[in-house]
Amino acid sequence: MSEPKIRVYGTAQNRTALGIVNAYLRLNPNTTLNALNEAFPETLFTSNAGLIFANADETAEPADGKPKKDIYFDEPDELLQLKDCKAKMFKTWTKGDYERFVEHAKQYGIIVAEKKTSSAFTKGGYRLADPETDQELDTPTPLLNKPEKSSTNKSDKAQSDKPAKKKTRWWLWLLLIILLIILLLLILRCCGCCSGTCNNKANTEQQSLANMNGNDANANANANADANATTSASSNADSNANADADTNTDAQQAANEAQQAVEQAVEEVKRTLNEKFANVQFQKGLAAVTPESKEALNMLASKLKEYPDATLKVIGHASKEGSLEFNQRISEARAKTIVDYLASQGVERSRLQYEGKGISEATGNADHDRRVEFVVNNN
Repeated sequence: MSEPKIRVYGTAQNRTALGIVNAYLRLNPNTTLNALNEAFPETLFTSNAGLIFANADETAEPADGKPKKDIYFDEPDELLQLKDCKAKMFKTWTKGDYERFVEHAKQYGIIVAEKKTSSAFTKGGYRLADPETDQELDTPTPLLNKPEKSSTNKSDKAQSDKPAKKKTRWWLWLLLIILLIILLLLILRCCGCCSGTCNNKANTEQQSLANMNGNDANANANANADANATTSASSNADSNANADADTNTDAQQAANEAQQAVEQAVEEVKRTLNEKFANVQFQKGLAAVTPESKEALNMLASKLKEYPDATLKVIGHASKEGSLEFNQRISEARAKTIVDYLASQGVERSRLQYEGKGISEATGNADHDRRVEFVVNNN
């Protein structure tokens, strides 16, 4: 590795990679397009996506005759000023491609000091600094959404300072009901014990009177006392048995009602997905959310916030055009775009997962295959 000459700070993989290239151009201001493609060859990518850099004035035409979009940085303030032309850089990066790109740049004295994840639906940015003094350097092209120098993200800190949203869970209410029923049973048992004590005292007084009247009266009193005791015990046993049966019935009914409420909530979310599923699709080669898709996604976000125990997995798909590697990457990007959008609408990210399946479940209908699939579960 060469001695560090420039340090790069950035947010988002593709913006940090753009910062690495600008650092190289600062060190080599007379670089041409061919020289830049030799310095950062296409072999750094696992997929055969083509050259990393292309002439900004030329439009690549794929085999189907339709121009590709959303593949290169092509905004005026994103272009690279080279000696012989203005160039645009490939912007669809996987984690592996990005890590190889960063490692490759070290031979030119370019090191990445920090990369943070940018907020959903916002551009990342970068800044260049002297590796010894950390003083900021001018860049060959305008800087986009420059990240703060401070390592503390104020918006993240503000979010962490907010009190956690309270969640009411049905099983807490069920537990409270059971505790109240147990308390009621204890009170009933105490009342039964007090009733038995009073009966015994009355029987003792009757027995004393019987002793005063003679042996015959005493025998009759004892018989009456035994009969009373038997009747009282039977009455208490029946009362306790009925109370226990009522308690078990109430607890079971409460549990059944709570479970039915959760199952109905999940079914309602699933019905919403089935009704609006056809609207959540993508254009060829793109992972951006269309205006038509946002209507269905907004309704889905509302349902997920309405039922906080439900979780969602988003599975991305792609049509058969293009290489396997590119289709796998674009399917993951589509699923992640949906997850990021739902999170921006207030759904907790811990309840969201995503996965890309490429063309493994493609049907041959390109418009249908460029889609995402939703799986709802109940925790």
